[in-house]
Amino acid sequence: MDPMDKELKQKLAPEPLNRNGFDDELKSRIEERLDEKEAAHAKWLPRLSFMGAASGLLALLIVCFGQPSGERPEAASAAPGYADAADAPFIGPVKPLELQSALLLGLRTDHPAEGSREAYSTYRTVLVAPEDGRLQKVAEGQGILMPYKQDFWRVAPERLALGGRESLVLTAYKAKEQAAEAQAKSAWNGPVVRDTPIVVEEKLLFAGNRYLALSQKVESVEDGKPVLHDYVWVKEIEQIKQSARTVVSLPHREPHVAMRDVFGKGAEVSSPRAAEPFAEGESWTIVRKQGRWAAEQAIYSKSADESYQYMLMEVPSALPELVVAHDKLAADWEGIRQYQPLATDAFSSPTEDMVAVVGTDRITFYPYQDRIVPKDTLTIPLAENETVIMSQWAVDKYVPLWKKQVGELLQP
Repeated sequence: MDPMDKELKQKLAPEPLNRNGFDDELKSRIEERLDEKEAAHAKWLPRLSFMGAASGLLALLIVCFGQPSGERPEAASAAPGYADAADAPFIGPVKPLELQSALLLGLRTDHPAEGSREAYSTYRTVLVAPEDGRLQKVAEGQGILMPYKQDFWRVAPERLALGGRESLVLTAYKAKEQAAEAQAKSAWNGPVVRDTPIVVEEKLLFAGNRYLALSQKVESVEDGKPVLHDYVWVKEIEQIKQSARTVVSLPHREPHVAMRDVFGKGAEVSSPRAAEPFAEGESWTIVRKQGRWAAEQAIYSKSADESYQYMLMEVPSALPELVVAHDKLAADWEGIRQYQPLATDAFSSPTEDMVAVVGTDRITFYPYQDRIVPKDTLTIPLAENETVIMSQWAVDKYVPLWKKQVGELLQP
């Protein structure tokens, strides 16, 4: 017999495994049985390891004599850091979750016209961050709370009176100065109007950490009849600052950001259908594609009623980091659709520890470790016609800072 087996035999002889009926003769029979098995499997297993012999011998002892006296082991419970095999499409361990990211989401809900009520849009901001080792919704409030430099700015629609008519325009101000701005608003005479009577309706399409994209519907009176124009613009947040906001009857005259300002030369999409007075690359927007933000240039034409209309053409150049700080999707769509077959969009954190999957009626947040981890998930319901227009990330030391500041600023 192998020396290891002799050593094992010596260890098995004393109590507590030595019990009535387990004498030397029976031990000898057990050893012969093991030797027979070893010989039968020699061509497959040339050498039986110490652990293998111990396991086989212990199993045979239990078969022959039952469970040794004393406390029986309980069924093993799921260990922390392991995915639930019933919910997951994979089986195997994952590392303990270490969440280091927070996501500030901006959402817009479009409400259709109903009866005498005109169509309008509302906005909300949600902060998702780790709390007690799990992803949690830690703050939510109305309007868009946008990080800008060392502060948070609030972007929201405001109704302004214009010659007996109303305009709905987007304005921005430092969120901490909200109370002061509200007091100053009563002394503010509203936007500067030039040329002709005008009514304006603006909708926020994208918010970053410096730039915004918006659409404008502008109704002007030309030759005694109203004409409705459609425009899209990219602006810096300072250009819609409440105290400096202006509205003109020809919006291409008001401050905006041209494509060459962020892409440099050569990024514009050429088209012979462009209508004057729109220079190439002046009017553009930022839209959400599947898993990324993309630039689209507006190509204008004039219709029979003299109104300006546009069509959008995607710009092949990727948006630079000064517009979108992080825009890389870590998860693949095959993995995403294992959990949400109807997923339309997804976001992932710069540290690749979180993935947000957008479905038809909800956003589901998953921990991520080279793959989606289907545990400790968080779901935020989406209203009808609600879409994501902002995704801003905080990582590492900025996570607790955002949780504190955003939590205070988004209080109802």
